[in-house]
Amino acid sequence: MANAVKSVRYQKLMEQYQDKKIVFIIDECHRSQFGKMHGDIEKHFNHANYIGFTGTPIFEENKGGTKRTTADLFSAGKQMDACLHKYMIKDAIADGNVLRFSVEYQRTIFAHHVAMNGIDPEQLDDPEYCKRHNIDIDDLYHDEERIRKIAIDIFEHHEQHIHPQGKDIYTALFAVDSIKTLGQYYDIFKELNEQREEGKRYKVAAIFSFGVNEDIDERGDEHSAELLSRCMDDYNRMFGTAYDLDKFDAYRKDITQRLKQKSLPQVDILLVVNMMLTGFDAKPLNTLYLDKNLIWHTLVQAYSRTNRVDKVTKQFGQIVTYRNIKKWQDDALRLFSGDGDPNEYLLENYEYYIQKWVNQAPILRKVVPMVDDAGQLQNEDGIRMFIIAFRTMVGTLATLKTFSKFNWADLAVVMDEDEYEGYKSWYLYYKDQASNPNPRVPVPVDVDFDVELVRTDRINVVYILNLLKKVHDASNLSAEQLQANIDLILREIERSDNISLRAKKDIMKAFIETRFYNLAEDADIQQVFEEFEKEQLQAEIEVFSYDNGIDASIVIDIFTDYSFNGGISDEAIRRRLMAYHFGLLKITKLTDDIKGFVVNTYNKYRAEGE
Repeated sequence: MANAVKSVRYQKLMEQYQDKKIVFIIDECHRSQFGKMHGDIEKHFNHANYIGFTGTPIFEENKGGTKRTTADLFSAGKQMDACLHKYMIKDAIADGNVLRFSVEYQRTIFAHHVAMNGIDPEQLDDPEYCKRHNIDIDDLYHDEERIRKIAIDIFEHHEQHIHPQGKDIYTALFAVDSIKTLGQYYDIFKELNEQREEGKRYKVAAIFSFGVNEDIDERGDEHSAELLSRCMDDYNRMFGTAYDLDKFDAYRKDITQRLKQKSLPQVDILLVVNMMLTGFDAKPLNTLYLDKNLIWHTLVQAYSRTNRVDKVTKQFGQIVTYRNIKKWQDDALRLFSGDGDPNEYLLENYEYYIQKWVNQAPILRKVVPMVDDAGQLQNEDGIRMFIIAFRTMVGTLATLKTFSKFNWADLAVVMDEDEYEGYKSWYLYYKDQASNPNPRVPVPVDVDFDVELVRTDRINVVYILNLLKKVHDASNLSAEQLQANIDLILREIERSDNISLRAKKDIMKAFIETRFYNLAEDADIQQVFEEFEKEQLQAEIEVFSYDNGIDASIVIDIFTDYSFNGGISDEAIRRRLMAYHFGLLKITKLTDDIKGFVVNTYNKYRAEGE
C-alpha cells in the first residue's frame, strides 16, 4: 500500500479512494506501524481509520529507543481512547484458549568460595544484581564448562519434557543469545548424540539468520554462513533432504512442518537465536529451553510458543531457563496482564506438587485403604469416589513428571510406584467395565475416565453447586459417605484454575461448612447459595465500615454505583465523606481504602460469567 500511494502507475486508482472512508485492519500492530510507510499511507487517505490487533503492545515501560507507544500511534490527534478492547493473557488462560506456563529455573553460576568485598557470591547469577555492582558476567555465561553442563542437563531430562505422560511426543525450542553460542551447543549436542544408542538419538537441528557480507564473527575462524551450512548438511543426512544456503526459505518451511509434525519425521530440539520465537505457532511444541536474557514483549512472545492448546497430555507450556530471569519474567507478565499477579499464569514449584501428592493420598485411602480394596467396591458411590480420588492423583503425578528433578522416591513416603500401578490397574478395570461390562459392575455413567492425564475440567461456581446438588439429592448416603463426598468437592474447589471460583473460594467453603449440612430436603442449592452470598457481602461491608468509623450505608451506596456503572471516581467518594469532617490525609487514605475494598469485593461477589 505504501508503494501504491506513491506510484505513478497506481495514481488514478489511489486518487479514487483518497477522500473515501477507509478502514485498515492491522495485525501485530505493536511495532510494524512506527516506520515511514505508515506515515505515507496516512498522508494519502484523508478519512481513514486504523484498527490494530496486538498481544504485546508497546507501553511506556517497554518502548525502548522508539520513544513511542502503540497508543501514541493510534490515538494521535483523536479524541478517544486508543484501546478499544482488552483481552489479556489471563483471560485467554481462564477461558482455556491457551495454557499456563511451568517455569523451571536452573542455576548455573555458583561462586560460594569467591571472596569479594561487599559482594554476595550467592547473587552472581542475578543479572540485575551484577549490573548494580558493575560485575560483568558475560564471560561466565559463555564459559565452555557451563555450556557443556547445560547441554548434558538438557539431554538427561529431555525425554520427560517431550513425553510428559509417556505417550504423546512433543517438540522443543532451545533459544540462545548468539550465533557463536548456538554453534557451541550444536557441536556438544552432536557429541552427546553420538554417545547414545542408535535408535535413541535426538533429532537436533538449528536455524538462524546470517549476513552474507559479514566479517568473521567472534567464533574465531567460522563464518556464521559456514556454521549454518554445516547444520544444513547434517539436516539433509538426517531427513534425506537437499537444502543449502540458496534454499534457506525452503529449509525454514521444512523445519516448521517438522515442529508441527505434519506427516513428517519431527525435529526434537531446534536451536535458534531469534527466529521462531515470534509469530510461529505449533501445537506439538511444548518446551522452550533458554540460555538467553529476555524482557518485556520478547519474553512473553517466546514463552507463548509453548502454550498452544493441544491434546490432554499437554497441560501447560514448559519453560526451562538456565539464566535468572525471574524478575524480568514477572515484570513482563504483570505488564501484559493489566498489572495482575504474574504467578497466576505459572505453575508452583516441585515441592508444592509433592505436598499435593502427600495430601491427596489419604483421600484415596479413605475410600480404598489398600490396592485390593479397590477391587471390592460394590456400589456406584464408592466407585465414583475412587475414580475421582485416583484421577486427581494422576493429574498431580503428570505435573510432577515434567520437572527435571522428578524422583519416585520423593512420592513413596505416602505411595510408591508399585502401589500406584496397582491402583491404576483397578482404575483401568472400571474404565473397561464402563464401556463393555462383562460381568456387569455398577460403574457410574457420569464419570469421565482419563488414563494419561486428569481431565481439564472447567471447574467454576456452577460446576461446584451442581456437585453439591448431587450430594444433597442422594438421600441414601451415610454420614461417612457424605463427608467423603464433601471432602472431594472441597479439593475440587482448591484445584480450580477458574478466576471466578478462586475469588469465591472462601465463600464456597464457608457455605459448605456452615449451611450445607442443615439444608431442607427440598432446598434449591443455587437460591440458598445466592442468599448466603448476600449475607456475607452485607457482613463484609459492615465490618469494613465499622473498622473505618463510617456508616455502612455509605459503602453500600458506593458499592452499588460501582456495580452498575463499572467505576467510581475519587471525587464521588470524597463527597460522601464530607459529613465526617475528616482531615485531608484521612480523607485521602480512606478514599483509597474504600475504592480498593469496593473493587476487590465486587470481583469476589460478582455473578458467574460476568
